[in-house]
Amino acid sequence: KLGEYGFTVIPPADAIPSILESITLAKNVDDSLNAIEPTTVFNLMDPLFLVGHGDFGRSTWFNIRWFFNGQLNDGCSVDLIVDQNYPDEGLYFVCQPPEDGWPSGQHEAVLVMNDEEVGRYGFNVE
Repeated sequence: KLGEYGFTVIPPADAIPSILESITLAKNVDDSLNAIEPTTVFNLMDPLFLVGHGDFGRSTWFNIRWFFNGQLNDGCSVDLIVDQNYPDEGLYFVCQPPEDGWPSGQHEAVLVMNDEEVGRYGFNVE
């Protein structure tokens, strides 16, 4: 190890501030990026949607991680970098079930924005 060097990544000068106004777990999303059937209880074969609304500035970075029984599901983890300013917009992340369905129990999705954890969103599979 040669050393550690702190640095800060700043958004472009024309980027609007990124503000998440709401986050919802749901069973689907419509064409306007609104949550369909918001819930925290899913069936074994339901796709999992994490739906957000807010203002998203250019170069904002998101990461979603889905944990089942405390174990990371790499197949559903996604990184997203916003390509332009999106004021008053929606976004979503989806995790499709495996062929044999989700494991029963309590699980969670963890959302990170610009390297800071935004929240942990618990859900159950029954």
